[in-house]
Amino acid sequence: MMYSLSKQVRRLILVTASVVVLPLVVVGYDIGASKLDRLRDDGLRRDAAELRQLVGLSDERNATGPRVGEERAVAATAVDTLAFQAWDGTNRLAAASPNFAQLPLDAAPAGFSVVSIDDHRWRVLTLLDDNRRWLRVAERYDARNAMKRTLLAQFLGFGLIGIPLCAWIGAFAVRRALEPLRILTERIGERRPDHLASIGSDGLPRELDPFLASLNALLARFRPAER
Repeated sequence: MMYSLSKQVRRLILVTASVVVLPLVVVGYDIGASKLDRLRDDGLRRDAAELRQLVGLSDERNATGPRVGEERAVAATAVDTLAFQAWDGTNRLAAASPNFAQLPLDAAPAGFSVVSIDDHRWRVLTLLDDNRRWLRVAERYDARNAMKRTLLAQFLGFGLIGIPLCAWIGAFAVRRALEPLRILTERIGERRPDHLASIGSDGLPRELDPFLASLNALLARFRPAER
């Protein structure tokens, strides 16, 4: 039973492309998600530095910075996915966004941590300055997860497009690679039954030389018998 070489090669290319592309998608997404987390953490550090100045906790306090009595107005500017807290030197809450107004000081250690509030997980950065004053900024994981879903969709799209594209390129390459066989088939088919001269290798790849040598040797055995 004969089989299709073209189909076999296309199947092999498709399997190979899947084995190569899918791990690249997984690794690429993992690297991208890790980089996204680092970028968002850097954003929290910048937010902490800006908030330190905004609420008057910076060592370089200036006259234009809001005082404790004015800091409550800052809370109104917070959005649902962002939060902050500012504590004075006596561990009294000086300012906070509404979503973090009830969070105790000991709810998160210094540095980065994860806190759950009302079924939401928060990425929290807690800092302590030289005067023992605490500053806390946070971002809800919803925002990060939405970005990661977008990133995952992009990588999956790359895989879903890349694998069929590799298969199509492979099929095209197979057709081109088998073109010499078609040419050879036409040359043999155009011959008369009594035309037993050797078949030339002009325009054919070297890989067909063994086949042509065997075929021409067979034709040569017929020529003496014809005479």
